[in-house]
Amino acid sequence: MVIESYGYKFLRLNRFNLGRDPIQSLSERLHALINAAANEIEPKAVAKIRDVAEDLAKGEAKHCRKCDQVKPLDAFFDRNLKGGKGGYGQICKDCKLKRPRTRKSIWGRRRWRRRYY
Repeated sequence: MVIESYGYKFLRLNRFNLGRDPIQSLSERLHALINAAANEIEPKAVAKIRDVAEDLAKGEAKHCRKCDQVKPLDAFFDRNLKGGKGGYGQICKDCKLKRPRTRKSIWGRRRWRRRYY
């Protein structure tokens, strides 16, 4: 069923579904399968995967490392990158907004030193 959802067709045969005349029923099923394959519309899942792959190849989309999704290139633009000139980052805007901001410690930065006695 999973492989069929990607657009592959199968002809399942056993002694129970061939009937009394196996040659005739097999011939009918093969003709029906060939006609269905010739007139078939591309499955939606395959079309969606093909569109995403084309957008990635053209450079119109990018993969976000945080949410693991492919999004349009505009979702990665950040004005704070490249010294304020703006640029395209590796994490999308949505994930940057979700990221919790760290608070600075009231004690400042502590440096640990090894003490040799």
